[in-house]
Order: sequence, then C-alpha cells, then structure tokens
Amino acid sequence: MSPAAKKPTDPGGASSQPGSIRPPNKKRQFPFPFLLLPSVPDLTTARSSLHRLRIAHTLHWTCRRRITPLIATMSLKNDKFPSSAAFDAINSALSDPAEKKTAIKQGNAVFAFTLKNAAGETESWHIDLKSKGEVGKGLGDKPTVTLSLSDADFQSLVTGKANAQRLFMSGKLKIKGDVMKATKMEPILKKAQTKAKL
Repeated sequence: MSPAAKKPTDPGGASSQPGSIRPPNKKRQFPFPFLLLPSVPDLTTARSSLHRLRIAHTLHWTCRRRITPLIATMSLKNDKFPSSAAFDAINSALSDPAEKKTAIKQGNAVFAFTLKNAAGETESWHIDLKSKGEVGKGLGDKPTVTLSLSDADFQSLVTGKANAQRLFMSGKLKIKGDVMKATKMEPILKKAQTKAKL
C-alpha cells in the first residue's frame, strides 16, 4: 500500500488514529425530557376535551336537578273532575318521609278510587300505602279495595262534609274488595283537607 494512501475512517466519522476521541454522531438530547412542554396543537386538543367534559358534567347535574323534581311533581288533577285536586294534596303530604312512613303503617293497602263526574265520565286514581307511599292515576297494581263514587261526593268526603259510612249506607259509595280496609281511608283523606283547594 502506498504511504500516501489514507487509512479508512470509521462510519461514525471518528479518526482511526490512536488516542483520537470523538463523540458518536448522534443528535444531542435534552437531559430532562419530562420538562418539555407539549406543542400548541396538543394543548388545544386537551383544552377542548376538558371543555367538553365540563359541559357534559354540567348538563348531567342540571338535568337531574330540574327534570327529576318536575317528574315527581306532575299534577294528578283532571279539570273534568274538580275533586281530583285532593290527590295532588295527598301526594304532596306523602312526599315527607315521616308522613309516608306513618301513612303506610296506618293504611297497609292500595286504595283505588273511581270517580264519576256530572257528564257521566269516569276516571280512576290510586293511593299506594302498601309499599311505595305514593299517588298515581289508574287503579294501580292489584288494589286492595276500590271505592266508586261521584266526583261531588268525593269532594264532600275529602272536605269532611260527608263520611264514608253514610255514603255507603245511602248507596252513594260502592266498595269492591276488602271492606275493612276502607275504614282506614279517612285518616289518609284528612291529609288533603288543609292543602286541597276544593
């Protein structure tokens, strides 16, 4: 080999001469990568996701606060049956946990009411004092006793102007089911006397 010939260098660019030291041909890395800040697009995406999450959370609790009480306070009154306002009053009284517990203990039955108005139309409601402690439209699930009377007589019954025994003896009140349970109805109806606008 000619003395003038150059010795090959290593791929990393380091000299092959003895004692020669060169760092490897690598890009210089930041010594603390965890301190690097994310890029602007990454921050924008993160903020957008957080914003959407906050909106979803706000909507969830807003709906629970507004819709749940609305469902719970839906009116049971039927304008064609003026005395049906009593069912709203009874339902309102049962919204108190203590009142509900006492009423269930006293009643322990599902009371169904079928009213007939002056036009000859009929409509039914029920008071569940067996398990739920609430008032609803319809006869309910397997009523213990069903009371059928006119809208006007039911109004008199709720306001205390008439009692169930006299209405029954005069034929104005018809009872189907457990007749003895019907006697436990009047204390429940009294809850509506101070609240119902009849």
